[in-house]
Amino acid sequence: MGPVPFAAKDLVVHDLFLQDTVEWNASFINALLPDYSSEILAIKPSRLGAADKLVWLGQPSGSYSSKSGYHFANNGFSPSPPSTRTDPINWKSDVWGILSAPKVKIFLWKTLQAALPTEVWKAAPLVPALPCHLLESVNDGFTRAKLQVCLPPTGLSFCPLFPWICWNLWKSRNQKLFNARSFSSEETSLKALSDAKEWQDAQCKGPVKLLPTAEPFCQASTSVASLIVNCKSDAAWRPDLNAAGLGLVLSDPVADTTFRLSAVCEHVPSPLMAEGLSCRAALMDARSKNISHLNLESDCQLLIQAIKTRSIIAEIHGVLSDISICIASFSSFACRYIPRSANLVADSLAKSALSFRGYGLHVVNEVVSLLPQSVDDGLSDKLPESCRRGTISIVSGTVFTLSNRCSFTVWPGILTAKSTLIGDGGFALASGSSVNLTVSPGWSGRFWGRTGCNFDASGSGKCTTVDCGGKLKCAGAEGAPPTTLAEFRIGSSRKIYAVQDSYNVSLVDGYNVQMKITPQGGSGNCKTVGCVSDVNAICPNELRVTDSKGVVACKSACEAFNKPEYCCTGAFNRLETCPPTKYSKIFKGACPTAYSYV
Repeated sequence: MGPVPFAAKDLVVHDLFLQDTVEWNASFINALLPDYSSEILAIKPSRLGAADKLVWLGQPSGSYSSKSGYHFANNGFSPSPPSTRTDPINWKSDVWGILSAPKVKIFLWKTLQAALPTEVWKAAPLVPALPCHLLESVNDGFTRAKLQVCLPPTGLSFCPLFPWICWNLWKSRNQKLFNARSFSSEETSLKALSDAKEWQDAQCKGPVKLLPTAEPFCQASTSVASLIVNCKSDAAWRPDLNAAGLGLVLSDPVADTTFRLSAVCEHVPSPLMAEGLSCRAALMDARSKNISHLNLESDCQLLIQAIKTRSIIAEIHGVLSDISICIASFSSFACRYIPRSANLVADSLAKSALSFRGYGLHVVNEVVSLLPQSVDDGLSDKLPESCRRGTISIVSGTVFTLSNRCSFTVWPGILTAKSTLIGDGGFALASGSSVNLTVSPGWSGRFWGRTGCNFDASGSGKCTTVDCGGKLKCAGAEGAPPTTLAEFRIGSSRKIYAVQDSYNVSLVDGYNVQMKITPQGGSGNCKTVGCVSDVNAICPNELRVTDSKGVVACKSACEAFNKPEYCCTGAFNRLETCPPTKYSKIFKGACPTAYSYV
């Protein structure tokens, strides 16, 4: 990209913000640093004036360690052996090509180059002496070192010395490489002996006295429990767009009201950042409403743990700093992890908000204000300019036509994000029959198809797939996965502002029956979506749910194995570390227009 222009040589980070804000000046950054603009825009600085902090990018915690520094310094490093060597060692395959940690490769290379120090072993109080010049291999040296006896009066009884010598040889090497500090063989040997004695003395046999832990965030007393506002937060992330939808539900028991809010953020690099932005938006909104007692709930376990322990995650440092500042403004605050099944309304709001991206509706780089699900007259004046662009569409009501084209009876289940149920939450739909259900503007919820059901006259019974608590009328109960889901959010319109409908067929919770959504009328990108392939027929054995008649459903790999690599959680919560798996490719290949793990 060439050198920085002379006129920009004295610029600092603050100069990359829009004037008097902490919003990135995207056009200026694209012009000045085009190769790094996406990385810069993905950084979310503190909006509440938190202090900057130097962090080490080699570790998620932002703290430097010799191990992470070593890996960073040796990334892709393969020193060439001296050209004068005539031995038959194939350095590329025998040393640098082996499947092992970089430090082991370095260790082997130094060993074969006779570059490891031997004087340290001579200085150690060990018998018999280790004949370093006669050792045939590293394994040979390790075997001989284990047989050495530590001489008195070192004070070592049950603790062997040789592991600590190896450890301090490695530490001395790192000190020389990273800090330009050298230690003599006597100093290294003495340090190994000191470390061994310290460790041995610390292995106490009596009861351990626990030290007091750091004070938790203030909790609400029993007398104010009825005043606590509960907030559920969730986010939906699209790696191909680097965008996230945010969904919040605030329930105020005093005013007996519920606020449902949503927004879209651009330049979001990971699902963890998306979840962090959603929680920050929730706390900032609660603070702006002068809420004193707040309980925050999220289905992102890593984020909740970081908030509780006040730990640092380098990637979302600015966001976590703002969360801590907001927490300090509440009289009492608590947060807890909840499963996804308990966070369906916020999840639906987040997904729906993300589906609006590209229509010019409420797309902002950072959340400044939130868009209520039901917009009051005059709200347009309170929204940023980027939130007011879009096509006005008048929606007076929406009719869902549920048609059963299967050769067997299906029992639809319905979950509504608001309190008003439709279709009593569930009913039987015979093969070849249809039913119409009308919803009002602003409705959001999901449909699923239950199979193999048997209910008595009172509506109690059980279904083979997607059972919702053993009831014909699900009445707000979620269906048990695996299940194919149809999810909707119906737009609402007022005099000034309107939002369009959004919908998807989701395989995130697995698959049980074929499902398709065909929109009628409307304008915009109204495509038919769904999953019309029989995934049960190609479902791997380890994901199958069966009964006496055969395969009745196919689990998602996340549900089947509950491992981070399949759920894109923990160390796999980024696009770069959570690539498509053989299981996700099956779902996406069979149903490319359905929403699923990719």
